[in-house]
Amino acid sequence: MFRRLVAGGALLLLISCGGSSPTQAPGGQTAAPPADGGGTTPAPVATPAGGQPNAGNLAAIAAALVPPGSTEVSHVDVGNSYSTTATTTQSLTDLQSFYAQAIPAAGLTMSGQFISGNALSVAFTNPDGGVVATTDTGTGETVIIISVGISQ
Repeated sequence: MFRRLVAGGALLLLISCGGSSPTQAPGGQTAAPPADGGGTTPAPVATPAGGQPNAGNLAAIAAALVPPGSTEVSHVDVGNSYSTTATTTQSLTDLQSFYAQAIPAAGLTMSGQFISGNALSVAFTNPDGGVVATTDTGTGETVIIISVGISQ
């Protein structure tokens, strides 16, 4: 059950970062992009001088968003996107505070953040990406999925 929750969170994150067209989900089902839950107010999007988006090393950007004391479980590097999964024992509130500081420190612009139930969702731009963290209430372990990508 926990793995399905994590996989669903990763799929949700990839869909939300991937644009507005439907995405083919595992099992052959089509998943539509999620509607705005109304829980956040997007911040203005900053573009660096020269009008070019941040096209730095995506793996390094994702690594800067892995909280201290976390353990990387896996990572995927495909085309213009990079995703890493890590585990931690930090609470969602602690992670929310961490990302409020780590995202701007990595040169990114936070565009939304909220906690709903046992999940934290954070969206950022320049480059586009997000973080989904879910806590297993049975073990207290939190799985964090960080995805970063550049649209072309």
